[in-house]
Amino acid sequence: MSGPNNEKKHKKDFQTTTFGKKPAANVVKNGTRPGFQKQEMNKDFSDGVNVTFEWLQAEQDGFIEQDGENDTIKAGSLKLTLKIQGWKFCGKDRVCNGTGGSPAVVSNGLKVCFDVKPRKSKGTAALSRVSGRTASQSRGMNKPDKIDLGSNGACKFSFKALLDDNWVTLGTNDITIANKTVCVKFPRFNSTFEYDPTLELGDEPDSSSANILAANAIAAILLVVITML
Repeated sequence: MSGPNNEKKHKKDFQTTTFGKKPAANVVKNGTRPGFQKQEMNKDFSDGVNVTFEWLQAEQDGFIEQDGENDTIKAGSLKLTLKIQGWKFCGKDRVCNGTGGSPAVVSNGLKVCFDVKPRKSKGTAALSRVSGRTASQSRGMNKPDKIDLGSNGACKFSFKALLDDNWVTLGTNDITIANKTVCVKFPRFNSTFEYDPTLELGDEPDSSSANILAANAIAAILLVVITML
């Protein structure tokens, strides 16, 4: 391929990226009842993009409310908040193939894929939604899409994203599962992006462990890849 379509191959997968790390801190997240212990990592890229990962561990049982979507959260559960600033939808290195001095937008949005590590009890089985619930049912009940990780563990992917400080509702086909990868599609935004799946680690390991924020959060989400649609 050539022209603008070729620029859409631009992606970030962070496998070799070194992120700056901030000390753990106690925080309260809007729309939730429990407090969280937060660990933040961020990186400024040479193309002007800033990517921040926030790991937040719930200190007690509570609830999460995001623009009408409601769900419970267990003590010890983790929220991975992915924040992006400065992403421009005009191809690799932000060089657009525009005409007449106007850069051409070559992408309709982002696809963010999470490689998820199931609990040992799942063996080599592919990821699947919790028994008896489809993506359409989850959204219809104003609940996040819930992926079974085994051993009472789960990964919850919200149908709500905060784009340019406004809530956007995703379609039921925007969250897809393939083997051990969950991909979420988002529409184009102007400047800021925020999305935060929830990890319930279940019975393996013990979710009361004081070390899960540092150790098992990274073990549960192995890789995040961001590509343009």
